[in-house]
Amino acid sequence: MRFPVLIFLIGILSMQVCAQDISNSFLVSELTADINQTGTIDVPSHGISRVIINFFVPQNTTNQFVGTSASLIKDSFGNSVLHMEYRHPSKKIRYSINSRIRVSGIKTKYIPTVYDVPEDFNIYLKPTKGIDCNDSRIRELAYSITNNSKSDFERIGKLAIWVYRNVQYDDYLKERVMNSTWVYENRRGTCDEFTTLFIALSRSIGIPARYVSGYKYSNGEWDRHAYSEVYIGEWIPVDPTNLEVGRLDATHIKFAVTDDNSVGSNLRVYGIFMNDVSWNSQTDIDILNYRMDKPIDYNLTISSDEFGAGDRAVVILKIMSTEYNVVKLILEECSSDFQFARVEDKEKYVILEPYKENIIYWVIDIDSNLNKNSL
Repeated sequence: MRFPVLIFLIGILSMQVCAQDISNSFLVSELTADINQTGTIDVPSHGISRVIINFFVPQNTTNQFVGTSASLIKDSFGNSVLHMEYRHPSKKIRYSINSRIRVSGIKTKYIPTVYDVPEDFNIYLKPTKGIDCNDSRIRELAYSITNNSKSDFERIGKLAIWVYRNVQYDDYLKERVMNSTWVYENRRGTCDEFTTLFIALSRSIGIPARYVSGYKYSNGEWDRHAYSEVYIGEWIPVDPTNLEVGRLDATHIKFAVTDDNSVGSNLRVYGIFMNDVSWNSQTDIDILNYRMDKPIDYNLTISSDEFGAGDRAVVILKIMSTEYNVVKLILEECSSDFQFARVEDKEKYVILEPYKENIIYWVIDIDSNLNKNSL
């Protein structure tokens, strides 16, 4: 006996169809927020001749506009930095920096097929203390992952997918930053470690990659975040923790780019009793408004309208993007007391290029004990 097929559920991690709220940060295409950076520096009542603070603030970029009254300088990487200097300070120094920021999500529509790497970008190919791209094990892994790739975007997409799938997120390391060798050997960490290993893999095969630090909105709150940018004819964002490649949602706020994973505002103290100086800082971000994108359209079909016990079905998904992107696709069975079917290889990872149709298949096995009472 044959019965009408039951509907399966498809989930697309990076294109979830859900209520239009900020909890689905991936779909945020524009965001306006107020940022308040405050801090206190406690110094002893005497013995300190000078205190210097170099403080990272939100950066003005092609997709991020920042309005602030603070006077800024540039560091060696081109970051805007707030420089504050106090001579013979009193017991407590207080500061407050206010900025209003407008962020647009990044969408990559075009990548050149032939390009040269500018000489001043070569710094992002070299090993650093935290990112050892000369490690032969990391290089061997990178080449094995990217074997048979047809473009640099496909290479970085494969590297990001590998890191996303093989590094376990571990909150225990939230206040630490481990080097790329440690991450390769232990396969766990937070956004710092995901990004660190991804950059090491990219540099090891000759793709310049830099470390980006800032903030991201997730799970109802703002938190410090790290991701990467790679140069493949232009700078392309890659967030291996959240599997955003070629596109970046507008809840990413950039504070700095560097060549290493050791990055942060710094405090220099001159005088005696320097060990008695303490620094506490806080960043508050208040969202004023935002705009959501629509998910990418896709077409889902199944090989037949009816199936019998023991049959095998094929689910076919056709998807086309207008931009470079990487998506994770999940096909789930409908929740039921009786598992009437099983999906082989539920998770699929797809590297999308503009206006190229991708066809993805899932095989479904219908339970051989299926009967009419099960439907």
